[in-house]
Amino acid sequence: MKLIGAIEIVGSTFVHSKMRTFLTIFAVSIGMGAITVLVSLGFGLQKLTIDQIANSQALLTFSLTSGNTDIIKIDNKIIDQIKSVPEIEKVGENYAFSGRLIYQDSQTDTTMYLVDQNFLSLEDLSLSYGETYKDEDDDSTLIISEAAAKSLGFDNPKDALGKSIKATAYFSADDLNKAGEAELKVVAVTKEPDNSISYAPIGKFTIPQDSPLSSVKAKVKNAAVASSARSKFENMGLSVYSVSETINRMNQIFRIVQYVLAAFGLIALGVASIGMFNTLTISLLERTREIGIMRVLGATAADIKKIFLIEAVLMGFGGGAFGLASGWLLCFILNATIASLANNLGGQPTYPFLTPWYFAVGVMAVSLVIGFLTGLYPARRAAKLNPLDALRYE
Repeated sequence: MKLIGAIEIVGSTFVHSKMRTFLTIFAVSIGMGAITVLVSLGFGLQKLTIDQIANSQALLTFSLTSGNTDIIKIDNKIIDQIKSVPEIEKVGENYAFSGRLIYQDSQTDTTMYLVDQNFLSLEDLSLSYGETYKDEDDDSTLIISEAAAKSLGFDNPKDALGKSIKATAYFSADDLNKAGEAELKVVAVTKEPDNSISYAPIGKFTIPQDSPLSSVKAKVKNAAVASSARSKFENMGLSVYSVSETINRMNQIFRIVQYVLAAFGLIALGVASIGMFNTLTISLLERTREIGIMRVLGATAADIKKIFLIEAVLMGFGGGAFGLASGWLLCFILNATIASLANNLGGQPTYPFLTPWYFAVGVMAVSLVIGFLTGLYPARRAAKLNPLDALRYE
């Protein structure tokens, strides 16, 4: 029997048993739809979380420090070695000192970071107001935290923008004469409500030559050379950190979350599979005489098995397609609703449901496999029926 003939027989069976076929496919679609919605939630939350902590530049950037040892100090010699690494695109330098900010009659102690433009561009600061400076020789070159702005008397940190503030950096706690100071203008305020932090350009201060850097940012040219560059940094005795490490750990956690969410959907799919198995078994009993007639007319056991397997696979495919479509539609509606609520409340629109194409393909593949496995036993049982016994069956 040709494949098209078997499909025509299955089609006629579906037509004669419309309600039973529909309910079976609908039950499978509920399970596949549940899996689609739940796992899409896992993918969406994963993307939202990772997007909050990283961008494409952050994934290519390493933070280099001396770690917990006093043996290795990041000085000009180490900086030259870092810059000589062929995989490196640019390097940013950062000195950390105690500091003080003075505005009119108010003052506050601060952790002052003296940085170059490369470091500032790679640091990816989270700003509440303003923007980072673009020119190290510009007089408007001070960035402070929300906590520092409030300590200087600004009830609204945004009011600090454009204000001229005296910034002092203490290179030595024992000798205040070695302090550098400059009159700077605030160009940005960072989202740091608890700690008094400030960023100023290295060029505005005279840093003693023996002062070690607090940290260095190094950006590699592309992801393919990141591993090689990391090994070279570690061979220099430096402590190396990359956002990609955090993202890898988060991906592992979210993968577990997706498996757990999928498990809940698989429970519904398991119940639907039992219903499909029951439908095929009943269909076998109802069509026993029909099977006997087909065998007498020349159909082989393989043909009978093929018919039942095609029927099961088509049911699984229909349930998977309908479940995937309805699940995607529900995700679309929920995303639109949540984004609309966020807009109305003055927040940033978020879309917590995401259905990747490869997951959609996986859903369809699973539905086909479920249909095949569910129909395997009834198909084998139908193929083993004795033609004479089947004709005598009432």
